[in-house]
Amino acid sequence: MSLIKKEMESLKDDLQKGMKKAEFVMKDTVEDIKDDAQGIKAGMEIKKDEMMEEYEKKKFSKELENQMKKEQQFK
Repeated sequence: MSLIKKEMESLKDDLQKGMKKAEFVMKDTVEDIKDDAQGIKAGMEIKKDEMMEEYEKKKFSKELENQMKKEQQFK
């Protein structure tokens, strides 16, 4: 009986060690995914800002063009 008990304890210890290793791997993976997501979010924010700036430039250009056309009509 004691041999079976020792084997069971050994299996229990191995399982606990394996679970702890799995826990560390999962934590590292989650942290990596979180970092990747934050990087993607930052990239998207930069792209959004660039697109908004481009939109504003085009809008201003169009408004200026329309204003110049109106001024030429009055001449």
